[in-house]
Amino acid sequence: MKQIEEKFLDAFRCAVNGTSTDWEEEMTVLQWKQLFQCADRHFIFPMILEAVGTSPSFQKTDEAYRKRLQDKAVTLTLAQAQFSARFLDLYQYLNRRNLYPAVMKGMICRNLYPHPEQRMSSDEDLLIPEEQYEEYHKALTEYGLTPVNADTEQSEVSYQSDHLYIELHKKPFPPESKAYGDLNRFFADTESRKISEEIYGVQVYTLGHTDHLLYLICHVYKHFLNCGTGIRQISDIVLFSIRNMEKIDWELVKDRCGQIGILDFTAALYRIGEKYICSDFPKELADMWKTEESDEKPLLNDVLEGGLYGTSSEDRLHSSNVTLNAAEAAKTGNRYTAIRTLFPSYEYMKHRYEYVRKLPVLLPIGWMHRLISYGKESIFRRRKGNNAAEAMRIGSERVELMRRYGIISEKKESILKRIYERSKTSVFAPVLSPLYMITAMAEYRILNLIWKIRGERMPDSDEQEAVRKNVTFIVKSFERKNLAKGLCRNITHYYPGVRIIIADDSKEPLQINMDNVTVLHLPFRSGLSAGLKKALEQVRTPYVMRMDDDELLTVRSKVHRELQYLEEHQEIDLIGFGHTTAVRLHSPQENFREYYRQPMNDALRPLKIPHMTKPDRNHIILAKTANIYIARTEKLREVGFDEHIRVIDHHEFFWRAAGVITCAAALDTVVFHRHNPYLRKYIRYRSDYTEDLEYIRRKRLKLIRERTEGNA
Repeated sequence: MKQIEEKFLDAFRCAVNGTSTDWEEEMTVLQWKQLFQCADRHFIFPMILEAVGTSPSFQKTDEAYRKRLQDKAVTLTLAQAQFSARFLDLYQYLNRRNLYPAVMKGMICRNLYPHPEQRMSSDEDLLIPEEQYEEYHKALTEYGLTPVNADTEQSEVSYQSDHLYIELHKKPFPPESKAYGDLNRFFADTESRKISEEIYGVQVYTLGHTDHLLYLICHVYKHFLNCGTGIRQISDIVLFSIRNMEKIDWELVKDRCGQIGILDFTAALYRIGEKYICSDFPKELADMWKTEESDEKPLLNDVLEGGLYGTSSEDRLHSSNVTLNAAEAAKTGNRYTAIRTLFPSYEYMKHRYEYVRKLPVLLPIGWMHRLISYGKESIFRRRKGNNAAEAMRIGSERVELMRRYGIISEKKESILKRIYERSKTSVFAPVLSPLYMITAMAEYRILNLIWKIRGERMPDSDEQEAVRKNVTFIVKSFERKNLAKGLCRNITHYYPGVRIIIADDSKEPLQINMDNVTVLHLPFRSGLSAGLKKALEQVRTPYVMRMDDDELLTVRSKVHRELQYLEEHQEIDLIGFGHTTAVRLHSPQENFREYYRQPMNDALRPLKIPHMTKPDRNHIILAKTANIYIARTEKLREVGFDEHIRVIDHHEFFWRAAGVITCAAALDTVVFHRHNPYLRKYIRYRSDYTEDLEYIRRKRLKLIRERTEGNA
């Protein structure tokens, strides 16, 4: 365990127990930043600051630095308090309509801490009787909330407004999940066992004590099977157990954990609570969960690395494909998994692909997508150092952790591993590239058709003229000529005559014969940032739209509307667009959540407007957006592109942009991403970013040092 992680755990234990650290030794600015970065990863920044705020060590830091941290903590705490108040108002509104949902986790768990509003949560989970869903839907929409996901047939439907985010559960866990959908059998009759608790003077219903503890444990297990769990989730379990020690049927809880196969895993959770969270851990609780296999250290290391819900990195997020497949194999057996993972039922597929839900006859296309996904992982894994390979490495290590705690058996995992190894050398690999493109374009046309049926339209002549006069599209292209040409035709289809500047550094120069397209021919492998810099130099319009050559506008892209929004909101400089990627077709909302977790707290400058501020229901302020955005040209030039970075400029750009430009995301926009993982030549160059990583690391250290010395 790293020294800063030891400090983090010490501070967290103090926060949970309502005490403060007594650190005397002086810590460097970098150490404090690492500590608070860890706090941000686990979504407990105010708790950690509360614990260290009065320590002699913290008082030795720069006063302005302390004030910035304190202001941030106050902002987060007040926002949480306002969220709680709005939620309780909504809950009372539902009660007046004779609706009494069971509150799970959030509000109930916050009440376990010395300072409840410092235990943050961005949503509230409500469990309802499935047959009452339409009543809840009507009530929530009349209250002013709107569904986030279009498919209200799912077991979980999210609702949001400018100030609330509610997850409505018809079942505690997604029934379609082969890894944990069967957990619902333990919660079949929770409605009859609901209890009432008072929160800030308001009576709310929640699960019975035994049901709620079992749900908290199963919820941690679910996230552990995906990307990981956080220290706060473990703390919730420990504090809930201690608070309700005499009200819980412990034999039933242990029996259920035994049926699931997580006795050793749960014992390790309680061991973490005993050693690192609770200062006065009850001996009877420790004895109850003491097993020979309850070594908590491997799990604790995974928790600290992963952050809240295991979302500390994109590679870790993608590693869930490996761990979930392993868990499914352990539940269902190899023969079943090998077939049904590739050819799932309609009930499963309709939740993954919108067009399958709308048109069930397209289920075979959905199965083809699954095959492509597996083949894609095969190709990527053979390239050392790329993101997919790193995701596979993380996934493999976490599978070993699952085996260590008895969650999966050695026999079934070894079978899964053999299947995976064979898939890497599949004879079908060479034909997957054209198959992918056929599938991607079919998806694109189907999605556009569905959206048009729902009322989306092409921009009219006035909207096209506004974009033509005010916006230049800049694109970086490399070794993907057909994609680049297709994008130019696509942009021109939506906005005829708009200027497009493509910076191309392919070995064979890109040629596009279109009057509105300018191709800048650069030396071979000049790099992404060098190309964007050259293209930006040629822009003469007040706004610029940045895209990649493997993207396409859709009827839901609406560049004209976001242009108008920028003109009406001078405080915002850049608007990122939502996107969905071919084959996977994750919803744009799911992709946006990736950026919700990246507040860029380690940037050189604080954001001008706090991360996650919502100026209106369709936009949200973010520290970082996708690399698909419209921006003010001069502000973009103010940040600029570092031509020394050839491949991975995304995070570095927004890290430097923090505090210089204000970024927002347009939540109801969609751009189609058709990244073809089977273009082996392109992938080979795209995966070569070792030098970029080292350059960015040295550059960041230099900038931080200069900033620190400048503030001294």
